[in-house]
Amino acid sequence: MNTVNCKDFLKFYIDNYNKIDIVLLDIDSFKNVNFEKISAICSNQQFIFLAYKRKNYIDILKNFNCGNSVILFKPIKFSAILDNISMLIKNVKNNEILKINDNIKIDMKKEVVYKNNEIIYLTHTMHKLFLLFLVNLNKITTFYAIEDIVYDGKTVNRYVIQNLVGLLKRELNLNIKNIYGKGYILYDNKDKNT
Repeated sequence: MNTVNCKDFLKFYIDNYNKIDIVLLDIDSFKNVNFEKISAICSNQQFIFLAYKRKNYIDILKNFNCGNSVILFKPIKFSAILDNISMLIKNVKNNEILKINDNIKIDMKKEVVYKNNEIIYLTHTMHKLFLLFLVNLNKITTFYAIEDIVYDGKTVNRYVIQNLVGLLKRELNLNIKNIYGKGYILYDNKDKNT
């Protein structure tokens, strides 16, 4: 469990999103959190919101488009927080090995990629892009999220992103579709819409 102040929250989240199961957030202290950016990075991020005033929660909901969330109004018993953490943690996938297709799987906890049951090593940027796609598996990964996560917030030419996606697609034989003007979707082998 890590504690982060409001100023450092977004940077901490960007650096650690793939290791975070649940975010416990005191809305009264974190009124200016950029949920659009968080949902672009990880659209299924789960939250437990703590609030004193209902109005603060309503204001947050206007920009909130992430995963499951729970709101607890202050004062709160610590046992209520723990009960809700237990409830949400059941939603987190227990299976740490994620199979993408017949040849590719990844150990999400160790961030190790396997091709034909052999460990393979990707370039740093390809690895970051692959992890970002996996967090948003079967959902759109926006150009904005790719620039933020893979290129550390730097604006890059779309051709650079296109080349990186193409290399990753060919290297791992992935089913990645371009969504014109928005980003890409990595489909797993179970998705029937591909």
